[in-house]
Amino acid sequence: MFALGGMLLVLSVVAKKPELYRCLQKDGTVVIQDRMCMVTDLQKAPTKPENKPLKPTLKSKKESLGASVTSVQKSSFSETKRSPYFTFGWERFIPANWLIYRQKASGYEATWWSETKFTSPADFIDGVVLRVYKNTMAYEKQGAFAQALEHYHGIRDNDRFKLLDSQFKNHNRFKVFNIKYQQPDDILTITEYYIDERHNDLFVLTVQARPSLWTKQWELAAQIIEHF
Repeated sequence: MFALGGMLLVLSVVAKKPELYRCLQKDGTVVIQDRMCMVTDLQKAPTKPENKPLKPTLKSKKESLGASVTSVQKSSFSETKRSPYFTFGWERFIPANWLIYRQKASGYEATWWSETKFTSPADFIDGVVLRVYKNTMAYEKQGAFAQALEHYHGIRDNDRFKLLDSQFKNHNRFKVFNIKYQQPDDILTITEYYIDERHNDLFVLTVQARPSLWTKQWELAAQIIEHF
């Protein structure tokens, strides 16, 4: 009985369509309503054909295009939100006479700093390296923590390196852990991983130097670490 009554009610509503009126408001706008206008010079609104969509006018196409562009712009803006690192001037920590070498690609950027002369990462010995992997989920198809572990195990599995220590560190914004190891020619190295899980950004800070220059390199890296 309830179902039948509901169907009858729907049929009665469909059968009795309200008359629509286009009414001119005081501010010049036009509204469509189901009751007669108080004061209007406009005619009754034409009834739309049943099950036949109206063809869009040129104006409606422009309006539709504008809405689409706005939507894309908003989406792009939200996707380009990045960790605070990307607006930070790291160069202010570097002595003026130090050499700087940079690499940049989609989803990746790296900077090498050294007081010792070098021409590329291949002959880099003493200094500080900061590697940034942005939005790893988009560019590397994995989260920032997984990306860090991949790098970490790449060091652990390298037979040329002598592992010395590894630990997690407390941090109020990032998940942080490091690995301390010795490269050939007694080059002492610490690599720290700063994982921004909110933005899926990964920062890899490496300090390396021969024993006689280690203190100077670490003091520089400590300034950068302090401001992460």
